[in-house]
Amino acid sequence: LRNSALNAKNFFDGATKPGTTQNQFGGTLGGPLPGKNWFFFLDSDFLRARDGLTVISTVPTIAQKAGQFATPIYDPSTITQTGAIQFIRQPFSGNRIPLSMVSSQARALAGLYPDPNLPGFSDNYRYTPSAISNGERFGARTDKTLTSRNTLFGRINYERFNNLSPGALPTGGNDLTQHADDANIHLTAFAAALYDLDLRVGRSD
Repeated sequence: LRNSALNAKNFFDGATKPGTTQNQFGGTLGGPLPGKNWFFFLDSDFLRARDGLTVISTVPTIAQKAGQFATPIYDPSTITQTGAIQFIRQPFSGNRIPLSMVSSQARALAGLYPDPNLPGFSDNYRYTPSAISNGERFGARTDKTLTSRNTLFGRINYERFNNLSPGALPTGGNDLTQHADDANIHLTAFAAALYDLDLRVGRSD
């Protein structure tokens, strides 16, 4: 068990400290099965973790999305050559790009950015997502004494892990899931006082 109750605030955190929780739990069960000399064992464990993050990014202001800038911005269609290697260009009137010159693709891209929630033109967006980790593992085994000379056991395991890593903005991130399983059977037979046979069959993924 882990949480953020005693964690210090990050320098970049806002008024609310991002929460962190981590819980790991599981159980085991084992004992005899009906029949002579036959046993089983089961086990499992689980992970549930949420790690709060603070990410500071730069996003366009509402005015910039509308084409309005605080400093001169130049019209690329007005570039004129005045010498062998000299060129001049004209600024947009009022430092504003006409919406008619902004393509639908550019408007759609600008719309993907959230509006600033901090002042200024840079480092003006605070995002507090959580990195999420979930995992589970299961295992089972059985042991059987067939005769005084022959024993048998079987085992199977399965595990799965999912990790969600957020990006710098709400629309980004990486979601990765991994899983693995394996199973095997092992037969031991004593053919004579000095000889024995081991037979193993298994698979893994």
